[in-house]
Amino acid sequence: MHTIQRKLSFFLVCILFMTVAHPVFGQSRIGQVKGLVSDSLTGKPLASATINVLDAKDSSLISFARSRDNGTFEVNRLVAGDFILMISYTGFQKETRRFSITPEVPVADLGSLLLSSNSTLEG
Repeated sequence: MHTIQRKLSFFLVCILFMTVAHPVFGQSRIGQVKGLVSDSLTGKPLASATINVLDAKDSSLISFARSRDNGTFEVNRLVAGDFILMISYTGFQKETRRFSITPEVPVADLGSLLLSSNSTLEG
C-alpha cells in the first residue's frame, strides 16, 4: 500500500511540474531581430558593436550578439514578446529601439541604426 502511495505522489508531482513548466518550456523560439549599425557622421559600418536584447517588462537581458565586419547583426531564437534593443560601441552614444516578435511577424528588421559619436569639437 505504501508503494502505491509513493507512485501516486510521484505521478501527481510530475503532472504538476508539467503544468507549471509548460508556459516556460513550451514557448517556441521563432523570432529574430536584425539590422545594420553605422556611424551617423560617416555612414561607415561599425564592426563588433555590442547588441543587447532586453525584456521590455523588466529590462532583463534576454540575448546578445556583436555586429559583423559589415555592421550587420542578427539575434535569433527569440520567443514572442516585447523587447528593447540596446546597441553600444566605444566612443558612441548608446542607441535603443523597441520591437516586438509575434507568431505572425517573427522577424523584426530594424534597418539602418545610426550611432552618434560621443566626442565634441571645441574651437
